[in-house]
Amino acid sequence: MRELFRKSRSSMAVSIIGAIVVLLAVFSIVVGTIGTAAFTNAFNKEYSATTYHIAATAAEQVNGDHIDDYLNGDLTEEYLETKEYLDSYCETMNVSLVYVIRVDTDDYGHFASVFNAVNNAVDDSQYIPWELGHQRETTNEEYRKNYQALYEQKEEYGTIYRTNPGEGIHPHITTLVPVKGTDGIVTALLCIQRPMHELQAARVPYLINIGISTVLLAAAASLIAAAYFKKQFVVPVRKTSAEATRFAKENTKGEPLGEISRFDEIAKLAASIDTMETDMVNYIENLTAVTAEKGSQRRCS
Repeated sequence: MRELFRKSRSSMAVSIIGAIVVLLAVFSIVVGTIGTAAFTNAFNKEYSATTYHIAATAAEQVNGDHIDDYLNGDLTEEYLETKEYLDSYCETMNVSLVYVIRVDTDDYGHFASVFNAVNNAVDDSQYIPWELGHQRETTNEEYRKNYQALYEQKEEYGTIYRTNPGEGIHPHITTLVPVKGTDGIVTALLCIQRPMHELQAARVPYLINIGISTVLLAAAASLIAAAYFKKQFVVPVRKTSAEATRFAKENTKGEPLGEISRFDEIAKLAASIDTMETDMVNYIENLTAVTAEKGSQRRCS
């Protein structure tokens, strides 16, 4: 077994085919990685766009002129109807959270809850609805920048991806849109939190398909490449090597190697072997004839 392994390692065919397989494997990994990144990026963009439309539709149902009234405890019929609508909308659109917040624009570092609809069933989460007026610090700098950009109307909407949120929270996307008063001033933000399990569910079969396709294509390419190189490179080199070894042992001219390969280097090597054999045989024959003639002259004298 060890001897077989040693011969395999020293075999030109095995080395070339092995190198091809390794290169194809590396190429497949790179292509798979790029493909996965492109798929994820495209999915995220589509996810962001559709979630934006969901959020924009909900924001139209919130009266931006009455945000301060709501927070001051003026629970009018309009407020209750809006709350009921958002609760129903959260379940209908299959999202985790639909909430409206008024952000402190002094530093965008904290906000107050105006509406908060929760749908824990969508991803088996454990969110507890915020009460009206609930105060909370801004989650992080990314949220703060999005709040500021929307309040200052520098962006139409904001999107935040949390693929590894930790603390028992599932991966999700949060899309934020402004709620405006009749004067066009932003008075609050409506946020939609949507689970990303659809991305995970879509990515698994995609990766499986990529993996299977890559293996099949790599195997097919390896076989084709191996057959091609064996015919055009390995076999001609073996024949040339075998002929050189045979001639070294027998010193007799064999069948000409001829046009043994399309590669110039191998073809020239084979032609050199043919020429060498012819020259060496002619030299040996001439040398033998001269030696025999000299021996005959000595006997005559």
